[in-house]
Amino acid sequence: MIVVMKLKTPEGQVNDVKRKLGELGFSVHEIRGVERLVLGAVGDGRLEEPSILQLMPGVEKVMPVRNPFKLVSREVKAEDT
Repeated sequence: MIVVMKLKTPEGQVNDVKRKLGELGFSVHEIRGVERLVLGAVGDGRLEEPSILQLMPGVEKVMPVRNPFKLVSREVKAEDT
């Protein structure tokens, strides 16, 4: 799952989202780009109601990922690496 944070989200709100993802059983990979912050949630965690995250302060959008190689996709990091 990919969680895109709003621009200039306070660090406390980012930590709240990361903590929530951890509680749901995901490991979180933070990707800071020039224009946005993306949290990649990896693992066997279960999110039965995606709006739980979507309604958290600072969250722009939540996108489930169903294809392999999630962390190297253009959805996570648009620019070349």
